[in-house]
This record gives sequence, structure tokens and C-alpha cells, in this order.
Amino acid sequence: MFKWQDFNPHNFPANAAQISNLATLALCINKGLAACPLKLKITSGLRDLERHKSIYLKKGIPEDKIPMGSKHLSGQAVDFADVDGSLWLWCMSNIKDLENASLYLEDKSATPTWVHFQCVPPKSGKRIFKP
Repeated sequence: MFKWQDFNPHNFPANAAQISNLATLALCINKGLAACPLKLKITSGLRDLERHKSIYLKKGIPEDKIPMGSKHLSGQAVDFADVDGSLWLWCMSNIKDLENASLYLEDKSATPTWVHFQCVPPKSGKRIFKP
């Protein structure tokens, strides 16, 4: 079982709204992945603005193109390692569990070695979406 604190592995200062969002995220993840037999490793959770920008700048993304609406900034998203694709395959085989838990995933083509979960729908409203 994940606690909201697990989704802030760098212990960034969090305001009340972010803590509330992290708690909701933990509930959704625990419900949606309850039957998942895999060992889950968090690679990214809550981010402060500095960390968020540095991730994209290291990828060569210009500062004016950095996605400032990222759910990682609000505490509504978490990424789990998925180097071999087994978590993605589990998710695709158990999509109803994710739907019942109000979890949304970025399309695997955008996340080749991790799975991005968020507890709020993207603008498209699609369960699996392109960022």
C-alpha cells in the first residue's frame, strides 16, 4: 500500500492542495493496482518547479516549451519504472481496474521505460492519452 508521502520521494515542500492531491493519487493507485503482482518502483512523483524544468532542459526542450500543466507539479501524477514493458502489459490486461480507480495513463509511445499514471483526466478525456 502506498502512502501519499511515497509520491514525494525527494521531500519537496508541499502545500495543502498538493498534499490533498497526493492523498487522492495514493487512493487511486492502491485501488487500481491492488491486484498487480509486479514490484513497483517510483521514478517520479511530486516535482517542484526547479526539478520539473531541469528534466525537460536536460532533454533539450526549450524553456518556453516546457509543459507547465504537468500533473507532477500539482501532486496528481506518478511514474513507475517499466523497462521491460511488463507493467504496461499488466495495465492493458486490467484496464477496467484502472478505470474503476479513475486512473489515466500516458500512451506508451511517449513513456518507453516508465508508466505515467494520473488521477485526473487529461484534456482529451481519454483513458490512454498522448501528452
